[in-house]
Amino acid sequence: MKTINILLLAVLASAVSYSALAVELDLASGISVPVLNGKKVKDDNLDFVEGENQLVFEFAGKLKDNNKRKYYSARPYIVTLDLTGVKTLKVELVSNKLNKIDRSVNKKQPIFEFTIDGKQVEDSQQMLPPAEGVFPYSNVPLLVENYNKERGLVFDSGKVVELKAELAKLEQGEAVSSGERKTTTIAGVTETESTLQLKLWYLKASNEERKNFKRWMIEQD
Repeated sequence: MKTINILLLAVLASAVSYSALAVELDLASGISVPVLNGKKVKDDNLDFVEGENQLVFEFAGKLKDNNKRKYYSARPYIVTLDLTGVKTLKVELVSNKLNKIDRSVNKKQPIFEFTIDGKQVEDSQQMLPPAEGVFPYSNVPLLVENYNKERGLVFDSGKVVELKAELAKLEQGEAVSSGERKTTTIAGVTETESTLQLKLWYLKASNEERKNFKRWMIEQD
């Protein structure tokens, strides 16, 4: 095992400043984290946010093969973990046997298990979809970017949210508060990540913020 001491940056919803919490990340031998919250990890510098974090885990190392140990490199997996108030995060393989790990990878089944503050947690890890070509995993950060775009996932105040589902909840809340049926659908406009994000932030804004934003839009014309 190798232990990496990292800083967990807690994002305060009502303030601009950040508070740092010491978190101990315990990775089994051969396991690494190449991407965190859509950004490439450099020099094992993992800056988690307080709340949900999207991580990519890779394994490359030796596993048991009968009486021998053979080198094995697994395809990367992506998972979202809630690290609110966490002190320790331990990451291991579900087995140290090559045949079991290889079988799980071929079936796209989980190969990692996570223990947070001494308690094993449920997760929904998935194999990161590969790119086309000879080297399908040569650019993992780009694969994560495409993965999030295809699913409409964004990072919002310690939450990994699905844009359309979040918009539906906000629209429903507005309809209830006003007593009217409301929708933010724009006729003739294709739903892209950018338009969905714009609508998401607009619905979250206060009336005064919306007025200021409308004035700013007029000034841009």
